[in-house]
Amino acid sequence: MSEVFLGLGLTQQEIIYVYLEKINKKTFVFTTGGRLYIQSTSFSPTVLHSYIEQILTKEKASPKKIFISIFRSDIVTHQLVFPKMSCQEMEEVVPGEIEKIPNFSNKEFEYLYFPYEPTDKKIKVIFVAILKELLNHIVEGIRPFLSSISVESIEISPLNFLNVLYRLDNFSEGILIAVDDRCSYILIFLNNECKIFYVSNIGKSELCLSKDGERKINSIVFSNWQEELRRLFRAYSVEYKRDIPHNIWLVWDDKEGIPFDKLLSEGLGSRVNRLDIERLSNIKVEDKELLNPIYGIAASSLISYIKNYKSEFSFEKLVLPVKFKRELNKLIFLSISYLIIVGLFLGGIIFINSFREKILTKKLKEIKSEVVLLESKANQLNEEMNELLAIKERLLNQARVIREINRISWSRVFGDIVENLPQQVSLNSFKVAKSGRVEIRGETLQIESVAQLMRNLENSKVLAELKFDFMRSKEKEGRRTFSFGIVARLKERE
Repeated sequence: MSEVFLGLGLTQQEIIYVYLEKINKKTFVFTTGGRLYIQSTSFSPTVLHSYIEQILTKEKASPKKIFISIFRSDIVTHQLVFPKMSCQEMEEVVPGEIEKIPNFSNKEFEYLYFPYEPTDKKIKVIFVAILKELLNHIVEGIRPFLSSISVESIEISPLNFLNVLYRLDNFSEGILIAVDDRCSYILIFLNNECKIFYVSNIGKSELCLSKDGERKINSIVFSNWQEELRRLFRAYSVEYKRDIPHNIWLVWDDKEGIPFDKLLSEGLGSRVNRLDIERLSNIKVEDKELLNPIYGIAASSLISYIKNYKSEFSFEKLVLPVKFKRELNKLIFLSISYLIIVGLFLGGIIFINSFREKILTKKLKEIKSEVVLLESKANQLNEEMNELLAIKERLLNQARVIREINRISWSRVFGDIVENLPQQVSLNSFKVAKSGRVEIRGETLQIESVAQLMRNLENSKVLAELKFDFMRSKEKEGRRTFSFGIVARLKERE
């Protein structure tokens, strides 16, 4: 899904805007733009808010981010040379210089400064000052849109052109001329650093005049302006001991069709290039109206953003509270969402554990019931075993009595069997045939006791040739019992 960004250029008479669309990660295109002339005599938050609403309504595209560039003659930009001083001293000296300017005397203002070329004795400084009232109007004018649109930067033109020009075709040296309605700005840079910033009091309103219903060049003023530019270029050449730069770019409003670039090229004797946003950014422009160089004012901050260029003259500290509030709202929303998700997750875990606990409690009760039942059955089995053992003991006693009373051969056999009978085995029947065949029938709860009986009888003094006759198992009152039969032969008397 594509993203849309809006660049706004605020001048004295109009609001210039451009739309930049991000098609994919690496593809951008300038889709449309326009100009809204400010009808009100004063600039206010209401005026800015209404014009932004007009832009959004006309273009029917809601941008994700807004970038603001200010290009007004009531913003002061100066270049000064100070004695070498510390940063703390600079913080005191620069505001003092700004307060000397009549429009800023006894008024609140915001300022930025950029020191460069320090030597043992002096340091150069470029500073920008803007009335706090104007900045507050801008911030308050865009505040109603902050719920859906992020304000990324508030920058000063034409200073914000420098970040892009430094990287344009890897030119290390060049001149930028930006013509406003009431003045013109000349910036000469070398090795990614602005060396000269100059403001001329000649602007478009002086350079152009109306004649026979047409707008034409005022040749006298234009000639004087060219001479002023030549003196400035020569001053740079002398100070830095370099030739006058050949790379000259011009930003102006060519809606009236006056070829400022060609006229200035002829007057200066050097080629002057028009700096439109297609040339400035190498980004496709769909609306050819945007090739008017004046649209670069609205587009330069956008270009720096998408190319990740850091601006030296951005009122970032004014944007930070707005960004912070927006990001804080995002953070609060995400935190609440996170807490809700975690709450639902933990609630689900608690519910599942509670449900499992109920199931396990139910199973535990069932197991306890089964244990009680098994204990009852075990007690019953113990009673039956004790009863069998008592029967066995009575049979043994009877056998001893019979042996003492009647000493016949079968009683001796019976006594021998009983003596070798394991405790777990009960004897059901015992037969001795005349042929000497002996049959033994019995029951047990453990099949191992039958094997034990066979091993015991193998050492019998009266039985021989022992073998199993049968072995059966059956369920009886939930218990498994084994019935067996053993046959043997009586040994010959010695």
